[in-house]
Amino acid sequence: MMKPLSALLIILSLLSFGCRQPLNKQVEKSSNNNKLASDKTSTTSIIDADVITDSIDIVLGRKRASESERQQAAELLKTVVSVKEIKQARSLRKDKKLLEDIYPKETTIVNVDGQRLFWTAYDRKHFAARHLIDYFDQSDIKEKNSWWPAGTTPEQLDDYLEATLQANKAEIRLPEPGNNGKGFKYFEFKLFSKNSVKTDNSIKVRIGIESDGRVTSFFATSGQNIVSLTESDIRKILEAI
Repeated sequence: MMKPLSALLIILSLLSFGCRQPLNKQVEKSSNNNKLASDKTSTTSIIDADVITDSIDIVLGRKRASESERQQAAELLKTVVSVKEIKQARSLRKDKKLLEDIYPKETTIVNVDGQRLFWTAYDRKHFAARHLIDYFDQSDIKEKNSWWPAGTTPEQLDDYLEATLQANKAEIRLPEPGNNGKGFKYFEFKLFSKNSVKTDNSIKVRIGIESDGRVTSFFATSGQNIVSLTESDIRKILEAI
């Protein structure tokens, strides 16, 4: 635990981050609301999301910094980016065991037409491998990429997705099946959370749902500490670390 903490102290001593509070403060700083499970020793769990976001901006040249500051920012990102990488996540997309493991576990979400909304254990891996900085699958870099605030866990994504679907289920009508398979449609909503003391609706999310009610895409599109990256941005970060 000392390595990321030491890196945090170094980077904080070099950079002028101001007094911003992390957008997901209520999740990261409340032991009652933070369901880390296997992520209890996550390298991002003690690092402020603001620090990671600023470090990314420094490495990408979006924020002015000295060479020493750039080196320190890169060293900090090295302790975070893909440290729990789900390698080749897409290779699991036909894994029967994962596809039969349905979420959410403790409730059933039904839309306005009485159709069930759900996601699978494979989809959970996909959400993490594509959109969590520490789980990021470096073999699946897209033209456009996004990361949730550093420190966000798969368990928190379950919370967010369940709460957001519940809050908006009356607005969700499933797409019609296509001629060659399932239909697919994106919905855009404000973020909700069932476990947070205060839901921060400044984060906007996009949820992709198939005609059978399965959610196969879930990511944030905007909000504090939501990081949007092009393919070249990702490559630059990986080269720097």
